Amino acid sequence: MHLQKFTIIDFISLLGKHKRLYLRTAGITFVIAVIYVFSLPKEYTASTTLAPEFTAGSSLSGLGGIASMAGIDLSKMTAEEDAFFPDLYPAVIKSTEFVNHLLRMQVTTLDGTVKTDLKDYLSNYQSLPWWSYGILAIKKLFPKKEELRPTDDGESAGGPIFYTEKEFSLLDGLGKTFVLKQELKTGIITITATAQDPLVAALLVDSISSQLQNYIFNYRTHKASVDLAYAEGLCAKTKAEYDAATQAYSDYTDRHLNASKESAITYRDYLHNEMDLKFQLYTQYSQQAAVAKARLQARTPVYNIIQPAVVPIKKSAPKRMTTVLLWEIIVFCGTSVWLVFRKEKEKEC
Repeated sequence: MHLQKFTIIDFISLLGKHKRLYLRTAGITFVIAVIYVFSLPKEYTASTTLAPEFTAGSSLSGLGGIASMAGIDLSKMTAEEDAFFPDLYPAVIKSTEFVNHLLRMQVTTLDGTVKTDLKDYLSNYQSLPWWSYGILAIKKLFPKKEELRPTDDGESAGGPIFYTEKEFSLLDGLGKTFVLKQELKTGIITITATAQDPLVAALLVDSISSQLQNYIFNYRTHKASVDLAYAEGLCAKTKAEYDAATQAYSDYTDRHLNASKESAITYRDYLHNEMDLKFQLYTQYSQQAAVAKARLQARTPVYNIIQPAVVPIKKSAPKRMTTVLLWEIIVFCGTSVWLVFRKEKEKEC
C-alpha cells in the first residue's frame, strides 16, 4: 500500500486492524483531557457597547461671524487638533498607564466574601490549576532577587516609571483579559472583559468604559479648556480695567461739569478715549471667550451606552466538551498518521 494510493477502504481496514489501539488511546486521551479541563478555573465574560457622538462643526456654525471678528478661523479648528483617532482606542486601553490605573479600582465578588482592589484580587484571590502550584513551589526554591526601584507604586512623578518583574507580569496578564473592538462604519465600540468572578468581570468592563471616556474627554478638551481659561482671564481683566476707566471718567466729569480750561477739556477727552479703548478690548475678549466656550462644547465627546455592563450568568470558559472533543480528534489523527507511516516503513524494510 503506497501512501499516494491510500484510500478510504485502506483507512477502514486500518481502523479494524488496530481498533484496540484506537480505543486505548481514545480512553487515555479522554481521561487526561477531562482531568485537564476540570482543573481549569471557570471564567466569565461581560461586555458593554458604546456609541460615540462628536458634535464639532454644527455647534460652531452659528459663531462664524463672532469668530471672524475675534480673529479666529473655525474652519481649521477641528482639523488641527484631531490627532487622536478611534483606531487608537485599542492601543490606549492596552497601555501600561491605563492598565496600571485599573489595578486601583475596587472590586467585590458575587458572593460578597471579597472586597478589595483589583491588584490584590488578582494577586491573592485567583484559582489556579493544580500543576501551577508545583511550578510555584519550584520557583520558591530558586527565588529571584527583587530589583530595587525609586518608587513603591510603579510611578515616578515627572520621570520614567519603574516596575518589577512581578508587576509587569500582573499588568500583562490583566491586559490580556479585555478587548476593545470598534465598527469602522458606525463607530460603535464594544468592550469585553473576562474574570473568574462574574461580578468582577462586569465591574472591570464598566471601569474600562468609564476610564476610556475620561481619557478621550481629557485629550479632546484639554487645549480648549486651557484656551477658555485664558480667554476668560483676559475678559475679566479687561472688564475690571473698563470699569475702572468708566469710574475715572465719570468722577472727573462730575467734578468738572462747567470746566472751561482747555487742559481740563483735553484730559476729559483723554479719559473718554481711554474708556472707549478699554471697552473695545473688553468686547473683543468677551467675543473670544464666547468662541472658546463654544469650542470646548463642540470638542466635548458624548457617549451613549447602548448595552450596559451586565453580570454574566453562564461561564465563558473553559469549553470542556469542545476541548475534550478536540483532543480526541488530534490524537485520533496522530495515531492514524503514525500507523500509516509505520506500515510504509515496514514495507520498505
